[in-house]
Amino acid sequence: MSKRPQDIKGGSHIEPRSREELRGALTGAPHQRHALALTLIPVIHGRVARVLVRKRSKSKGRGLRQDIEDLTQDVLVRLFEDDSKILRRWNPQRGMSLRSYVGLVAERKVLGILRSRSRSPWTEFPEPGNDESLINARAVSIQGQIESSEFLEVMAERLTERITPLGMRVFKLLFVEQRTVKEVATQMQTTAGALYVWRNRLSRAVAEVRAELEEEGVLYGGG
Repeated sequence: MSKRPQDIKGGSHIEPRSREELRGALTGAPHQRHALALTLIPVIHGRVARVLVRKRSKSKGRGLRQDIEDLTQDVLVRLFEDDSKILRRWNPQRGMSLRSYVGLVAERKVLGILRSRSRSPWTEFPEPGNDESLINARAVSIQGQIESSEFLEVMAERLTERITPLGMRVFKLLFVEQRTVKEVATQMQTTAGALYVWRNRLSRAVAEVRAELEEEGVLYGGG
């Protein structure tokens, strides 16, 4: 019998202490994977926040809260994609707990994103005067707009300039192929919660691009 998992302070989530326990969480019932994700999210969130605060001079005054949330979910999805390949590399015999390992991975991933002009959220961002409520209102009709192949082609080209390759993969599955969150979670080996955050983030990005296309005369407004 494997060792009893360590209880995480503040909840009933568990932290695997061996590779066997980790494999059990990854290959067990969906609620086990979900519990593992809930265990790791605070670790990822803390490391992401630390990196962004340390590098905030490069944010050009942009608020950090949304970037912290977005990058936290980005790292979480990466940890669980491809049959949780990154998580399975953890080896406790090297002296690191799973939480420490995930924190190190999160820090390296975020630093890599910030160094990339095409993926960094600080390369380009909306002007402070943009009305977030207007952006959210535009997002309501996004799904119908994407049914236009011409709109989709232009949209995909613009989105690649502002979101990560992982984000584009989620965009294709949720918006283009119109898969359900449950289907995509199964295919990408991630949690529904992470995908709901991605869907909201992508909806905002699509709405922003649509507004740009309207201003450029590429797309007529809906009203």
